[in-house]
Amino acid sequence: MFRAETVMELKNQLDALLAAAKGMSAALDDLHTAPGKPISPPIHPLPQEARLINAIARLNHMRAAILPDSDVLTTLLKDINEGCNVIAPMNRLPNEILSCIFVLTQEPRGRWGSACAPQAIILSSICRRWREIATCTGALWDMFVLRNLSSYRIGELCTARSGGRDLKVIVKIGWDYIHSGSKEVESASHRWRDLTFDCLTPFMEIIPNMDVYMHEIMHRVQPSVTRLSLECGDRRNMDMVRLDSVLRITSQLRALQLHSLWLGGHPAHLEMTMGIPLVLKHLEELSMVDCCGTLCSYIFANLVAPQLRSFEIGCSYDGPMGPFFSRTTSISRLQLSYRQELPLIKALPLLINLETLVLGAASRRSNFACNPLYDILKRACPNLSELYFQLTYLPEPQNLKDFIDMRALMPGVLPIRTVSYNCLHNRGPTPEEIRDDIAYAKLYGS
Repeated sequence: MFRAETVMELKNQLDALLAAAKGMSAALDDLHTAPGKPISPPIHPLPQEARLINAIARLNHMRAAILPDSDVLTTLLKDINEGCNVIAPMNRLPNEILSCIFVLTQEPRGRWGSACAPQAIILSSICRRWREIATCTGALWDMFVLRNLSSYRIGELCTARSGGRDLKVIVKIGWDYIHSGSKEVESASHRWRDLTFDCLTPFMEIIPNMDVYMHEIMHRVQPSVTRLSLECGDRRNMDMVRLDSVLRITSQLRALQLHSLWLGGHPAHLEMTMGIPLVLKHLEELSMVDCCGTLCSYIFANLVAPQLRSFEIGCSYDGPMGPFFSRTTSISRLQLSYRQELPLIKALPLLINLETLVLGAASRRSNFACNPLYDILKRACPNLSELYFQLTYLPEPQNLKDFIDMRALMPGVLPIRTVSYNCLHNRGPTPEEIRDDIAYAKLYGS
């Protein structure tokens, strides 16, 4: 980088020098050819005129030596422009740089990931060179979706071209799901690290043999998968017994996402699974968003995760939280992406290692009654030092300031060192909201 900046600085200086030489020559020509501007010395010149005439004569003498060198400067600038461009043409980029550009310009990989493999296929269809680079860049092929026969063919391509990398696989089990049993895809099951089951059924149809497919896949990838995501919006396709049997297959999970998971079945199904600990000793991240109360009751009663660090809850749950928090004191980051009931707020003091509290979520804005939280957290959670607000409206700034000041005076607890807010308005801001914005900027900066 330093060399490139130095070369560009040299180029700019040479440009200025060449332009000055040409400008001086043009000005001297004007003195000779312009009417009414004789340069012959007057008979009795003033001292100032004598110095000016002498200077012009010396410049004319120097021009004979400078102008031939200007051609050398022009050639030098041409070489610099052709060989040392800051932005090189695409066809001159080395293969390694072009490969990095392919990876960096991929579309963001969300939970759906439906565009990742097609984008890699498009890149490999541009020209022969791009195809050779794209097919050898494993990071372009380490994620794919399985749903129908054509998706399994793409999965085979990704498996072959991913270069031995860990794979992120999304299995969309819907009304049109086809379990092809591709040998190429199954042979790479030991590389499946991130697995998502998307069981959304927009036509509200019962998926035949869904639990059979899930168990077959989970038994095959169980030793390798470390991140599992489940989503099922139809109660008729998932019940507590099925979910319990799937979760108990996994033993190496480090992250578990349960989003939009609604369970059906008889209430007796929940009783059958309660009281049997679900031990996930390697689990570090747990996210529960838009899930039913049955699932919340099951997780909070059964889950044993001694290494859990990050916990997100985006469900309305009014059951007891004390037992879960008391056996999961390792949580250091808690995100409440939906307004919570009083039992959870009252159980927060049990999280003695909590360092970061996030209220709201960027993908789902809501509002919180923050004052009950402030009352609890004034003396609780001794390691809490970071607050993040991702809400629809800004909380009242003076109440927040009072909470921060009060906590700073409390012995045995850390003061709040970081306050970050990213709040939206779902309508035009009122004068009161504008005043709140100004107050926040004064208290905590923009």
